[in-house]
Amino acid sequence: VEFRHAAACNCSFGVGFSNQELMDVKAGDTVLVGGVGFIGMGHVISALYRNATVIALMRNPYRRKLLEEMGVQHFVDPSDDDWLEQVRALTYEGQGVDHSVDGSGVPWYQEKLMAATRLYGNVNFSGHTPGASIELSPLHHVIDPAHQLMGQHDVRAKDRERLVRALENREVQRMIDVMVTHEFPMSNAGEAFDVQVSKQCGKIYLHTRH
Repeated sequence: VEFRHAAACNCSFGVGFSNQELMDVKAGDTVLVGGVGFIGMGHVISALYRNATVIALMRNPYRRKLLEEMGVQHFVDPSDDDWLEQVRALTYEGQGVDHSVDGSGVPWYQEKLMAATRLYGNVNFSGHTPGASIELSPLHHVIDPAHQLMGQHDVRAKDRERLVRALENREVQRMIDVMVTHEFPMSNAGEAFDVQVSKQCGKIYLHTRH
């Protein structure tokens, strides 16, 4: 596996892959991804690899084009008044998505993702924003909708062999190539962080040497 693809095995595709092993994402499932940065994109790649239907809850035109190139067909602007109706219209009998994934770490997306998830569905928290917190009601957010709430930032040891096999898949490699939009030497780390803050990027690689 080339370095460019192997480097995605942790903080992007690897996180999405291992979380979706935990979520048991299968072919034909619907996966709603919100807060689409490099973690969200890793989830998108993993869901498409599993032949699931991806719905992207996003507003960033640059990153939408990246997801379109990966093969995502369904996009919903979370600022629309009828965003929830749009999402449900893409699911079986309007019941809501099977799995939802937050890559932002902020309540604005997290609350929407929980609202869009069907009864007995999975809600995954893969994003983190320092200082952000969400109020959770065990009754209203877990018991009544029978949701499973989960998340992790790493790759479980038991998932690593399947992850490496996935990284050898040509379509996964193609999608990783789409996701990695910028590469910089470590000496240009400041420029790289400026690009990251602009959100006009996918995944950025910093190399210790060129």
